[in-house]
Amino acid sequence: MKKLLFFLFFSLIINFSWSQCAKPILVTPENVSTITDPYQLTFLHEIPKNYVDSLLSTLLNSKSLIDKQKIVESIAKTQTKEAFLLLWVASIHPLVVEDWNPFNTLCAMIDFCNGPSLLNKYFFKNSVKVLATSDPLTDKYNFKQVILKECAKRKPKAYFCTVRNKAYTLNEMQQIIDNSFSEYVPCDNPILITDKNIYAIHNPYELTFLHREPQNIVDSVVYFLRFGPITLETKDLLQKMAESKLPEAFSLLYLSCVISKKMDLGNNIFHSIANQINNWGGFELMNTHFLDQQVDPKQSIFTFRDEVIRLANQKRPTLYYCHQPTVKELYDKEMADIKPQMYDKQIIKIINRNSNTKNPESTKNIIKEVTELPFVEDVLWDGCYEKLCIYPAYYHLMVIMNIDNKKVERYYAMKGAKFVYIGIRWKGEGLLGRTIETNKNKLVVVNTGYSPGAIDAARAYCETKKNQE
Repeated sequence: MKKLLFFLFFSLIINFSWSQCAKPILVTPENVSTITDPYQLTFLHEIPKNYVDSLLSTLLNSKSLIDKQKIVESIAKTQTKEAFLLLWVASIHPLVVEDWNPFNTLCAMIDFCNGPSLLNKYFFKNSVKVLATSDPLTDKYNFKQVILKECAKRKPKAYFCTVRNKAYTLNEMQQIIDNSFSEYVPCDNPILITDKNIYAIHNPYELTFLHREPQNIVDSVVYFLRFGPITLETKDLLQKMAESKLPEAFSLLYLSCVISKKMDLGNNIFHSIANQINNWGGFELMNTHFLDQQVDPKQSIFTFRDEVIRLANQKRPTLYYCHQPTVKELYDKEMADIKPQMYDKQIIKIINRNSNTKNPESTKNIIKEVTELPFVEDVLWDGCYEKLCIYPAYYHLMVIMNIDNKKVERYYAMKGAKFVYIGIRWKGEGLLGRTIETNKNKLVVVNTGYSPGAIDAARAYCETKKNQE
């Protein structure tokens, strides 16, 4: 149980370890040249999480100019938010620098590969037209300025970090993943997959037709997508899998297509793999190798995918999975008999009594009084965590308490003030009215919940931060 809880918290750290920081900065034409590493951009991940990440990794390692041009176009062709932001950021970069670094080089590479033209082709449907002059350089400059004006209409918002948090290596991540898989065991009573429970599958190895140790090409594809590295060879591997026409290949493609309608890419391992399969052409492979190309690929991508799913459902295979409880389910089960409400009530009462944020002793008084409660074993205020905004900032009080001889860790999330808008809104924006601040300079408890491992993690973070100063 402790191992599972540790993995949950450690996995949360990993999710924010790449290109994340406490105070991300909005990218502007004035500060874009201060970026030195592509992975300072918060929408990119050094260990690929999507198709754009995978292609960018290949682009940065490519030596062939022809391959670079193809890869940059492949990025644009995804027509994703990440692709748009990457091409836009590269386009606003001045490219006039004294010291070349990986980020400057990437922007120059995208510009050389006609980044503005790719924006026009894949995001503006070639709608941007500029009158030609006798000077090609002038034409290129004028075209780029018009493209940037079109981009500005979409109000792009990209952020970057000046300093990134610790980045875990592939070997470190694989070790963590391997440790998590050791908790999964085969079951005696597999469950039939239906429309109602299909989204309950959170690990690929819950599927009974897959094997943790690869036994066929389908197993190899899943293993490869799970443990990487993701390269352009991934598409070739998926192509070979589809060409095998194994029942397992159809089952994997079918599930990937069907769950594409509702994916949880942040927490669900299987959805992450299915998303990669779809990004590398899963729908097209299903249509070509299992549906006899009945669906016209020239129609819109949404219509094409809906039709592929409809025809695939006609051949729907009988599939089973073994439900393995998630970390949250296990913890919720352990806490099922715990009734924390009366304990929460006492702690919230102390917070409310000392909620004057103008009083410098407010926090100390809260910690002191909560610590003195007979059921409390440990208390920590999130003092060393950076706040994304100065006012009204969010605060957290973390408490370890003993309830019915069980060690229970709870958090109490507070906001420094509360605002209410009074007036008329139109399309999410206030037209006639004003925002009124209520509970001024008071801590308002907005949420409570379980937070196993949070205090230990916070202290470790504070210690690391202290050593870096």
